[in-house]
Amino acid sequence: SINTLLIMIIALSLATILALFLALKFITRHVVLNPISKANSFAKDFSEGKLYSNEIDNIDSNNEFGEMKQCMASMRAKLADVLNSIRSRADEISLGSERLIGLVSQLEDGAQTQAASTEEISASIENISASIKQINDNAQGAASLSNEAASDISRVANFSQATLETIKNVIDKIRIINDIAQRTD
Repeated sequence: SINTLLIMIIALSLATILALFLALKFITRHVVLNPISKANSFAKDFSEGKLYSNEIDNIDSNNEFGEMKQCMASMRAKLADVLNSIRSRADEISLGSERLIGLVSQLEDGAQTQAASTEEISASIENISASIKQINDNAQGAASLSNEAASDISRVANFSQATLETIKNVIDKIRIINDIAQRTD
């Protein structure tokens, strides 16, 4: 009968349409939606700082999604290289700063020792100058010689005093450099 045949054709057509719809849904899910979902998960992990997410490695495709996988994997590798390079340079800068602090400390110690020695020399020169004045008062006959010696000692004292001031300036500058070095560390 024609009605039965018509119902069978309609049922077969509906079954075919349903099968095509399910096949299209399956293909769409596995060919389009799954790679997009995995790429999205990779991008989310990447944005959260998880540079070594394996989501992108799970895309198995030779189409645009495969190309996107390769680009994202390349981006991940290059960014990891940049971060490793930055980390290495930061370690080198830190080591250099520590060395600089050590050198500045040694310079400061040396300058302080030099300043103390110069102060001792200046005090000794002042004592010698006072002694020479006393000898000058006691030795009227050696006045000319004593005056010349006192003048020389006075010049040396002035030179020593100028040297002391210079060394104090150097110590101040070293302290400034040390402060800067400690701030950059």
